[in-house]
Amino acid sequence: MIATEVDKQLVSDLNKRIAREHLSNAEVILAPPSDVGIPPGTADRILLVKVWHHLPDRKHYAARVARALSPGGKVVVVDFKPGGRHGTGHGIAPERVLAELAAGGIDGALVPEDLPDQYVIIGTPRAPGATRPEPSRDAGREVRAGEAKPRRHPRPGRPGDTRWRPRRRRCRPRPYCSRTRRRCRCSPRMCRSSHRARLR
Repeated sequence: MIATEVDKQLVSDLNKRIAREHLSNAEVILAPPSDVGIPPGTADRILLVKVWHHLPDRKHYAARVARALSPGGKVVVVDFKPGGRHGTGHGIAPERVLAELAAGGIDGALVPEDLPDQYVIIGTPRAPGATRPEPSRDAGREVRAGEAKPRRHPRPGRPGDTRWRPRRRRCRPRPYCSRTRRRCRCSPRMCRSSHRARLR
């Protein structure tokens, strides 16, 4: 396990703790805010907890994450939801994180987790030469296990549109007048009485 930190003092403190607790499988290195700090294709998993909203150039950082991941590797982003109890300046919308990951070559998805004011996104690097998927209407929506994504139908009038559409309602014809043998605006029940009153 390799931990990266941008503060030299924290790197020194963490290395002392690793030596004190005799953790042979842990290492702490100093990394710049714009890079992961590890060689390309060497990471099986990259975990970013409450870090993404602090990055200065998130799209560039996403490209560096995609380069550092090995084939089949995954990145996990845990961050605050905007407008939470952590105050202004903390948190970022999950839709924005997904878009920034996609711009860096990572296809991510929001997974359901029961975390207070937080969310989890898991992404995998896009294969070389693969096209970027178009954003759908349900992007950023939580898709639970076993739940089918809503099917997007073509618009009415396009080829392949098989949706049922109700017929247009026709205007109701005026009632037939038994006196004048023409269409009139009065109701059939009151037609005769109204014309009798006119003849008086």
